Amino acid sequence: MPHQRVVQPVSVERRISATVPRNEERKDVRTEESECRTDSGTHSGRDGEGSPLQTEACRGRPDDPPEHSGDGVSSPNPTESGHPLGETRSDLPGENGDGPCDSGDGLELPQIQPRAARRRKDALCKKTAIRVASLNMDGFGSMAPDAIENKWCKIYRLMKENRIGVLLLQETHLTEDRVNALHKLFASRVRIYFSAHPELPTRRNGVAFVLNKSLISTSGVTAVEIIPGRALQLTIKSLGGSEITLLNIYAPSSEGAQARTSFFQQVGETYLQGRNIARPQLMAGDFNNIEDVVDRLPASDQPDSSIMALDDLKVLFNIMMTDGWRETNPHRCDYTFHRKSGDRASLSRLDRIYTTHIRKTSRTFRDVFLMQALYDTAYEWKIEQPALKTDHCLISVKLTSELAPEVGKGRPVFPLRLLRDKKLAKAMHERGLKAREEIVVMERTESRTQDCNPQTVMTALKRDWLKMAREREKQVIPTMMSEMNALKAAADRTKQDRNMSDKDKALKVEAHMVQIERIKLKLVRQSQERARALHRIEGERPTKYWTKLHKKQEPREIIHAFEIKGSLSDTGEPTYQRDSRLMAEMAREHHDEIQADEDTPRPGMARTSAVQEVLQHVCISLDEDQQADLRESVSNADILTALRSVQNGSAAGADGIQYEVWKTLNERFKEDKKHEGRTPLDVVDMLRVVYDDVESFGVAPGCPFSEGLMCPLYKQKGERTNIANYRPITLLNTDYKLLTKVLAKRL
Repeated sequence: MPHQRVVQPVSVERRISATVPRNEERKDVRTEESECRTDSGTHSGRDGEGSPLQTEACRGRPDDPPEHSGDGVSSPNPTESGHPLGETRSDLPGENGDGPCDSGDGLELPQIQPRAARRRKDALCKKTAIRVASLNMDGFGSMAPDAIENKWCKIYRLMKENRIGVLLLQETHLTEDRVNALHKLFASRVRIYFSAHPELPTRRNGVAFVLNKSLISTSGVTAVEIIPGRALQLTIKSLGGSEITLLNIYAPSSEGAQARTSFFQQVGETYLQGRNIARPQLMAGDFNNIEDVVDRLPASDQPDSSIMALDDLKVLFNIMMTDGWRETNPHRCDYTFHRKSGDRASLSRLDRIYTTHIRKTSRTFRDVFLMQALYDTAYEWKIEQPALKTDHCLISVKLTSELAPEVGKGRPVFPLRLLRDKKLAKAMHERGLKAREEIVVMERTESRTQDCNPQTVMTALKRDWLKMAREREKQVIPTMMSEMNALKAAADRTKQDRNMSDKDKALKVEAHMVQIERIKLKLVRQSQERARALHRIEGERPTKYWTKLHKKQEPREIIHAFEIKGSLSDTGEPTYQRDSRLMAEMAREHHDEIQADEDTPRPGMARTSAVQEVLQHVCISLDEDQQADLRESVSNADILTALRSVQNGSAAGADGIQYEVWKTLNERFKEDKKHEGRTPLDVVDMLRVVYDDVESFGVAPGCPFSEGLMCPLYKQKGERTNIANYRPITLLNTDYKLLTKVLAKRL
């Protein structure tokens, strides 16, 4: 039986991996229509079918039943969290947001020094996290599939490619009919909560939350309409079951500063009067004002009276006086809104994200989880241009928790889309010929050792092939992507240029932003064309593509803790292991114990005697011809037959090499044999030599030939903290599986 190697637990994905799965092995293409119906990005295991250790199963399930009730906002009874609304607070920080802050419970938070901040960020990046983003979409757009103004299909693609869990939208112009149509179009891949303008919903205002159901659970979500069409609050479960309350804001623009002041005051009064409304831990949206002169280009000294009302609202919510992006980037200039009129352009940072930043002490694990400051565990504050027609940029941040489980860096796999890359093919061929020469020298000189043998040569070859492919993947950048990156760099340099006048700087930056938008839209159209062709071929056949198309989308399942057997706390309660690496070791030890022959291994002679005793009761025997067949070594023909019988699309093992790699290399060998002057690389013969070496000497020490990656799947019963309630699936290396297929056919 193959040895099972369990590594650091992570979130559930399509391919099993002891680390956070990566997307480099798949380049999802699909028609825009199919994009709207399914998400074939990284798989989120269905409830109970995954663990932090990994999952490979991609089983189809029927679509969700229609969930939208037709109401603009669901109206469950909101639950109160935190301090009672309207309570006088003495633990608020200073308005400058600097220095240590007192939580009010005797817990002082020191300032984080630069080096400590870097280490903290590195630690947070290992945690499970969700990305929260905000965007003013500048109107509903069109529902026509090929229309440039079709914004919602691009929004769905934006959420999928950037792995956005929650998207806050402003100026949506949504209605009940439009939301129902979108829910039908996206085939239960997203869930939309919206608030519309009471009189002109299709022409004015509108705010909405869009939840990515592959990342965020929609069960237990509560939405509260604060101001119709202007402010909407949503409470979701994330980060291992904790609740986060988010407030989506779209402040008045054309009505002026007085209207914004009244709006912010009205929002605060709504919270003060409704004591059952939970205060938000995150407030984001389009505030239509700036808090610093550097946030506008050309700069303006005219004060905005609505800033004071907004500050009062922050104090009421106990959130940061400075938004997270500015707090993280105090000396940078960037903008989220751009507009050009004639020979003048204006840039402003109107869109912002505010979070809580005071940690409250609590005795219970859950309360600490809920009350912790979001800013303390937030990272990757970004301002990016979206690939849709709007005059605003996308702002986003990743949220995690100190108590969230750590995840690994990801399991690398061979990028199959590069198999046709000529430069990579040449490098792999040259490296393969070198490995073949090493094997030939060993056979000719009979110089095989434990440290230098065909198995170690093949292990090094596969490792180098994977390294070459990953390095080449970083180099292969489409021309338009390269052009877009150059424009981004030029725009950033212009924003920081102090020698250029504000007017010229604004015009130049705005021109760069327009060009970037055009390139992104062109890339989207190209992707749609490729995806449409794929859907035409695969969309109506029982293929993996079709299965993904109709598969229910649910958040990833994560194993947060394992119960430590035989260990009790001082109060007599079970204790739990939350460290991911130690959890992986617990899982490995558990399954090794299950596979052990017996509790006390017998000595060599006793075991041999026991085996012979069992064999005496076996009545079936082989004739001489059958025995001769089984005694024969594995031949090239046997390997070729096995290679032809395997299906493409199977997950790779620990070495990251898929069947497609072996098949492609064998096809190149057959092609090279037809041409004089070429040196063919016979990978099938190399595999035969490796198999002969394994048969003669066993698996060489240090070679992961028979190792597998284990994926525990929840059995849908029992405690999730008990490893015995998980069914393991092991992913084996493809070259090992080819050998097992040869032997299985003989048997």
